[in-house]
Amino acid sequence: MKASEEENTPISTEVLLQNGFTSIITKDFKSKDIDLFRSLIYLIGRNPYERNVFTERKIRELADFSPRNYDPKTFDIYITEVLKKIAQSIFISDNEKKLQVLPLFSYLEYDYEERCLTAEANINLINYLDIKNKRKEFFALNISVNNQLKNKYAKLLLPQLERWQSIGKLTLSVQKLKELMSVDEDYVNKKFMQKIIIPAVNELKPHFKNLKVEKLKDGRTISRLKFTFTPIQRISNQKQRQLGTPNTINDAIFNFIDQI
Repeated sequence: MKASEEENTPISTEVLLQNGFTSIITKDFKSKDIDLFRSLIYLIGRNPYERNVFTERKIRELADFSPRNYDPKTFDIYITEVLKKIAQSIFISDNEKKLQVLPLFSYLEYDYEERCLTAEANINLINYLDIKNKRKEFFALNISVNNQLKNKYAKLLLPQLERWQSIGKLTLSVQKLKELMSVDEDYVNKKFMQKIIIPAVNELKPHFKNLKVEKLKDGRTISRLKFTFTPIQRISNQKQRQLGTPNTINDAIFNFIDQI
C-alpha cells in the first residue's frame, strides 16, 4: 500500500483541532494511547476525504517507540490493542433538538506483514475532522504539553481548557465530565473529585496560570465544576497593526490553514 502524504508531516508543537474534538469520547485509553490517538486525528484531519496509510516508521514516531527498546512483536500487540480502543471512540452531539452518536472511523486496518496502519474517517464526521474547513471553529492543542503529562485524566481535561484559554473560564456538569473521561456515571462524586479531578488539575497547574476548580452545588449535591485560570491576552488592534500580526487565535489559525 502506498503511504499517504502525511507520512512526512511532522507533529508540530501545536496542532489544530475542530471544537467538536472536545466531544469525542474515548474508552479505556491509557495515557500513551491518547498521545497516538490525538496525533492520528490531527493528521487525518489534514486529509479526511481519503484513506490515510501510516507506515511503521510513522506509527513508531507518533507512539514514541524508542529504537533502543523496540521489539516488533511488542509493537504489533500494542497497535492491535490500541486499535480496538480507537474503534470504540465516538463523537457525541446533543443540541437539545437532536442527539448524534457516531463512530469516528469507517475503516481501520493494521497489516502485520507491512506493519502499516490504514484509517478512513466516518464520512458523517468529515466536517468535524477537516481542519481546512473554515466554516468551523478551531482551537490549538499544545502537543508538547500533552506529551509531558503523565495523568491520563489531565490529558483528557487539557483540550477542554485549551479551547477556552482566551476566556479563562469553563463550567461543565459533573455528568458531562464523567462522560468525557469515561468514568461510570454512578461513580461517587466525592471520589471523582479526589481521585480524578484534583490530581488532573494539579498536574495542569504549571501550564494554566492560577488554575482552580470550584464545586457548584444544587442543594447538597455537586452538579457542576467551574475551572478558572488566567486567560491568554489578545493583542490589541493598534498593536496588531503595528506588528502586522493577527489579533485573535482564530485569525492566526486561518492564516496557517491558507498555507496548508
